Amino acid sequence: MPQTNDAIAPSPAYDRTAARGTQFTPVFRAIGAFLASTAKRVSLPVKFDAQGVIDFTSTPDTKAGDDPTAWVPAASTFISYSRAGMRTHMNAVVAMCFKHAPSTAFTSKVPDRSSYTYADLVAILSHDYTVSKGKNEGQVRNLLAHTSAAARNSINRTIKAGVVELAVVQGTAWMAEGVVDSDGNPRPYTSEKKARKAHARQAHKDSGASGEWYSDEDRKAAYIKNAVVAKFDPAGMASPVSIYSMPSIQVRQLAKKAGAPTDVTTGKGATKRCLAWFEADLARLDLANA
Repeated sequence: MPQTNDAIAPSPAYDRTAARGTQFTPVFRAIGAFLASTAKRVSLPVKFDAQGVIDFTSTPDTKAGDDPTAWVPAASTFISYSRAGMRTHMNAVVAMCFKHAPSTAFTSKVPDRSSYTYADLVAILSHDYTVSKGKNEGQVRNLLAHTSAAARNSINRTIKAGVVELAVVQGTAWMAEGVVDSDGNPRPYTSEKKARKAHARQAHKDSGASGEWYSDEDRKAAYIKNAVVAKFDPAGMASPVSIYSMPSIQVRQLAKKAGAPTDVTTGKGATKRCLAWFEADLARLDLANA
């Protein structure tokens, strides 16, 4: 519930393991109740950035015994907001949703305006959304909480793509054997650590408890340590000469792309077999470079 007059009352418990739209549903409902009331201020355990992205001001400390499925933020982490301040933040949230996640479910209920009155925001915050697919199908969330979570994901994907692109341009990107994009090209990662995790995840996705490769910490550490990775080569063009100086991982990737059978591209000595496979028919290099 919202706290008025800067008084800190008992906070609802938040499930920080739930989907983001579910986590913030009680927050947005509390904001709606606040704006619909005559209270002058509200204190909540959240903050907003300039784009309108909402986040909690702290996180559960599991080492201290916090239960992330029923987390109650400390009173010291609450921030006090005035009505005008909260209106400004909510206007930014709605604008962010229209810019980055304008789903039909959202645009059919929320008018697209440059600014919203208190009454407008109360109406917007009153809408719910029912998840229609996936593991959370049937779950009811606050519509603005759900859409703002989707908008945040969209923003983060754009930022991540830019960071990865910069790493490729600067020559600091890494790649993992067997991890490719939809066109069959090696997928770049911003660090060796991320590339190692990607290889472990791909190569051992069916191992562990219920197919969770990371379920056993010792096994997970071994998978990551033994992962096959190399510095990312944005060109990646193979020739009868350059292929011999390429990293082993790249030779095997190119052989797979060119159609080499698995008994050539996998197992001990795979790199030598891949080179011999290319030597047997140099036209296969054209397939690798396609």
